[in-house]
Amino acid sequence: MDTLLSKLVRGVKELAGWVLTPGDVHEIVTALENRRISFKVPIRVRCRLSSQGCDVSEFWCPSCGFLYGHNDAFANFLRCPNCGAQLVQAYIFTSYFYQKPLRSPQMGDVIRSIVDDPNARCPRFKGETKRLIRADINRPVESLSWACPFNDIDCEYRSSFRVRGAHLCLYDETKTGSQKKSEDIVRVKLPSWLRPSMLGTRLSYSYTPTPLTEAITKPITLSIYSYKEDEATELDFSSKLFSGIERIFFVEKLEAFQFTLGLAVGYPSAPLRYRASTIIREAEYGGRERVVIFARQLVTEGLIFQLSENVVKDLLADDDALFLHHSFAHALLKYLPLMTGLSPQEFFEAFSVPDREVVVYDNAVGGIGGVRAVLENSRELRFDFQEHVAEVAKEDYCPLGCTWACRACLFTENCGRLNRQLRRGLLERVLSAPS
Repeated sequence: MDTLLSKLVRGVKELAGWVLTPGDVHEIVTALENRRISFKVPIRVRCRLSSQGCDVSEFWCPSCGFLYGHNDAFANFLRCPNCGAQLVQAYIFTSYFYQKPLRSPQMGDVIRSIVDDPNARCPRFKGETKRLIRADINRPVESLSWACPFNDIDCEYRSSFRVRGAHLCLYDETKTGSQKKSEDIVRVKLPSWLRPSMLGTRLSYSYTPTPLTEAITKPITLSIYSYKEDEATELDFSSKLFSGIERIFFVEKLEAFQFTLGLAVGYPSAPLRYRASTIIREAEYGGRERVVIFARQLVTEGLIFQLSENVVKDLLADDDALFLHHSFAHALLKYLPLMTGLSPQEFFEAFSVPDREVVVYDNAVGGIGGVRAVLENSRELRFDFQEHVAEVAKEDYCPLGCTWACRACLFTENCGRLNRQLRRGLLERVLSAPS
């Protein structure tokens, strides 16, 4: 009989090379098997402005452009001492990883402070930080530029171009030779010679200015479930539409365990291929490190879809069976929010290839009536829901005509596997789209 630990180990191994690097998977599995791992249930969240070489302690005035350290910002109750406007956390540099590191990066490799730009300091008043100005309100990030902090009329680098009363600066430290004056406005940038080398190898990745947002980190979450068969209510459904489904159950007390194994880090809107994966570690006494997994347990309402044995048995590659289960879960998740009016974050997925089961459930303790809303008289899966899900199996379903999966068809906002291991073409094995 599978234990929770064996299910977790198997699930972690499924992520190797797709969501986590093989090295990270090996480290997590070894830590699990040797009981050298910490499971933590978050209760309180604290914000650190500086840690692991990562510094987000700069605050910025959008009105006049002055930058302040966190001590000055909090001393003035997050009000600009110059103009009194509300301060916000400053822009930062965030990485696009064109070549992924083979091991977990530090957050300092991913996030750099905006004042790391060598042009952030005034060339005449050494140590003084320039103003940070959005030169074009229609292109707020792309037009970020440095401006004179004092509007010094004697400075040779003072531009005649003014934004909000500040003269933009023409000084460019990145230019070679003694001539540092640029003929054009100097945009905010982090030059290649200031990008850190990681693990002894200079990797191909770049830094782009961006607002500070939680989307820089995306959790990699594995969901495991259990339920008692005698407490599951079998549902009626259309065997014509769900041709590869053997049985469907509604479970009022589905026990779900969610394990956040690590993070995909990088530019907020970057797809997974431009992000690096990192697992979470904490230092132990003596300098050793222990892997940390954030865990959550909830009893909620869910739907269990059991695939026919023949459907899975006929798949030649092991990955195809995994892709089929995950893709079918996304076909369900795609329409649950539309049919119920709830947000995608209110639902979550799980599946077990050995058990041939796909599970979707309410992502809240006790359930919020989400999956229950697609039932008819508590004994049948709503036919209109089945019709919508079956449509996903159509060859021309994706408006972008993707070959596997994309944002227009199967991607969901709340996927713990970061929308990897999906292949929409396999859905014709379990779904028969209505003509």
